[in-house]
Amino acid sequence: ATISCPQEAVTEGNNWYDALPIISVHGVNGKLTITSGTINANVGNGSNCGMYGISVMEGAEVILGEKNADNSVLTVNSMFSAIAMNGLTSPGRITVNSGTYNSSVSCTASDETKFNSVIYLPSTANVNINGGVFTETATENANAHVISIPYKKVGDSSVRLNLNISGGTFKSKGNVFNYADPTTADKVKVAISGGTFSSDLKNELGGTKGVVE
Repeated sequence: ATISCPQEAVTEGNNWYDALPIISVHGVNGKLTITSGTINANVGNGSNCGMYGISVMEGAEVILGEKNADNSVLTVNSMFSAIAMNGLTSPGRITVNSGTYNSSVSCTASDETKFNSVIYLPSTANVNINGGVFTETATENANAHVISIPYKKVGDSSVRLNLNISGGTFKSKGNVFNYADPTTADKVKVAISGGTFSSDLKNELGGTKGVVE
């Protein structure tokens, strides 16, 4: 199946879709598993407004792809992040086993480059990535990333993120990670035991506990 947003050309008057996901999973009883299909949320202007692919909120769980499956069986194309959370609606659980995830967001304003990612994780969550191909397609933007962890705290609450990567391919023009502060974000745990990355993770995550040597 294919799910798409048929939005017409972007104008000031019809940007209702800005920051909205094409699929949203809510609540502790919310669980969504997608093993095949195509999701097209690639509408927006790419620089400061656009749609997300799949969002996970308020304790929900999302499982994408099957282990060892062909990555072409499931595809998510989005203007902003293909997989996203919101710091004000945490927590969530995300497992990615396979699939192809493309985001074309290319913000240039200094307070907006944190949005340039395929996977946007500003909130408390448990995230396991076992496989898949993740590409930030804004090839001319040095601030294009694959995974964004922009905050240590949201309001008065620490962001408690457990991110485990055992496989997958991660490609971007800039650093794979956009990280708030790897040396002091002690509530954020990143463990990497596999995968292929287009940038130097030791340089990006040198102060992060649990990162593979």
